[in-house]
Amino acid sequence: AWLHEYNHHRPHTAIGGHPPISRLTNLPVQYI
Repeated sequence: AWLHEYNHHRPHTAIGGHPPISRLTNLPVQYI
């Protein structure tokens, strides 16, 4: 699950404050 950790711990500034993985999965931030 390194990809999840990598995306989850990146600076949350690229997509309106949401981690990059949120854009890829279209899941609610609460799920992450």
